Amino acid sequence: MIKVDGALLKEYRKKKGLTQVQLAEGICEQATVSNIENKNMSPGINILSALCKKLNVEISDILVETEEDKIRKKIN
Repeated sequence: MIKVDGALLKEYRKKKGLTQVQLAEGICEQATVSNIENKNMSPGINILSALCKKLNVEISDILVETEEDKIRKKIN
């Protein structure tokens, strides 16, 4: 399973000079951005895509592999 790296999302948001409210505007609630950044949730693809578009980053730029995926790759 691939997960969103909330710390990277936060880093990109801050580099753009956006608050959580500004990033969330028109996409989701500020609490959703907070939960993603604090690793309390993984967003759906539509929200993730919209957030990345607003930050001018690729979705792949903020995704990380889980330990489970790393183990699967070693086994296969």
